[in-house]
Amino acid sequence: MEITKEQYDEILKKQDAGEILLYIDTASFRKFFTEANNKKVKELIGESLNLESFIIKLIMFALEPLSLIITFIASIFLFKWFAILIIPIVFFLWGFLKGQASIGKQKILLPLALLAIGIVIAFSYQEYGLWFKLFIIGLPATYFSSKLLYYLSARFGFMLIHRNYEFFKLFYEKPEGAVIPMIWSEKLK
Repeated sequence: MEITKEQYDEILKKQDAGEILLYIDTASFRKFFTEANNKKVKELIGESLNLESFIIKLIMFALEPLSLIITFIASIFLFKWFAILIIPIVFFLWGFLKGQASIGKQKILLPLALLAIGIVIAFSYQEYGLWFKLFIIGLPATYFSSKLLYYLSARFGFMLIHRNYEFFKLFYEKPEGAVIPMIWSEKLK
């Protein structure tokens, strides 16, 4: 069922008033921004998503792995042989938090606060050296980058839904008998 412009405006009005909730599948939007053919998307919705796509890819392919690698390297120099224990713990913690990052409402305040606390601690205890600073900043940076990836995917998707009817039409789906309209990005390959 294709949605009309009037229905779109009505849905957004109700959503803005808090009468309904549009569900945005953040994991699918992250996938959309990393895999979508930007030329095809521009033809379909009349708007380029190059910047959004670039930012999501930068976080996913640079910031996230870099923060994890820096944490591993810093732990080797900071903890010496104990890094054999620390690195798997950090890796499993990162994997768990990464798995949780796309679930629920996307909030960035806690990861940002943890990163800020890490920075404050790193610069408050300068006598412990560079590796301590990199570890204490890198550890929350891995969590922050994972959360930021999904937070921005959700924000970019939500902003596009609110300003671009053609984009909304691509993703709108109301399952049979459902009260809540849903936005899914799996519909565009």
